[in-house]
Amino acid sequence: MELIQQSTRKLKTGGYERRSAERYEDRMPSDVKDAQREVVRDWLLKYHQDGERLLSLPDVYWTFENRLAVRPNTNFLGVQRDWTSLERGLPWMPDSESMSAAHFYAKTPSGDVQGYRRNRNVVFYMWAGHLLAWDNLGRGLGVGTMSSAGLRQVTAAWLDFTGFLTDEVIAASTSIPVFLGGKQRSKFPVVTTFLAARDKFSSHEERVAHFLIAIQQAERRSSSWTYRFDRFEVHMGTSPFISVFGVYSNSRQQSLQSDRQGAL
Repeated sequence: MELIQQSTRKLKTGGYERRSAERYEDRMPSDVKDAQREVVRDWLLKYHQDGERLLSLPDVYWTFENRLAVRPNTNFLGVQRDWTSLERGLPWMPDSESMSAAHFYAKTPSGDVQGYRRNRNVVFYMWAGHLLAWDNLGRGLGVGTMSSAGLRQVTAAWLDFTGFLTDEVIAASTSIPVFLGGKQRSKFPVVTTFLAARDKFSSHEERVAHFLIAIQQAERRSSSWTYRFDRFEVHMGTSPFISVFGVYSNSRQQSLQSDRQGAL
């Protein structure tokens, strides 16, 4: 508890890198959400490279993903926990103008897995927390021409949760490095969004501090990944939510690249 209080004080006093929160007063929830999509999109594009692969929790219309799909050679790994919403969203899944979506089904050590793929875009029917079991889930799982290793080559992520900052949300968020990869990549931007109300926390800073501490504790269990907190923003409306912006880097990969350059 003392650690959370210390981190909360740092957030309030600027001890962490932080930018002032954006607040949208007297606006419809849909307008607030759309404004947030633009903020996240612009921030992710700062790190955009050819061959981008985004991990996301798409809405029915794949609204955010289609705004990024205009960039060439960009594809998506989506996670949808409601089957009806997943199937309803297929007409808007990226690359819908070029080919139909193909259903896939596989038995894995972590249970049955199914979803749809279209070109190199994939959407899984599962809760985001199921990502925790990916080491077992992905064993021997291929989707079309992509192996489990190929599926995991995620270069950016927006985990847009519609719920509160629960232990399950934190557990799913700390599992992100399992998915990160990509050739010649040194920075992997990740945004996590959750509701900021009706929970045990007394302030937005306390919520963010709790989240960051969980990320830091997860880092200690995996020495090859480091996380740099960039900022957080609070968006106000009928359902206020917080977005935390951060960047992962693979210190082991950076060390290997440095060794190669030194050898030259």
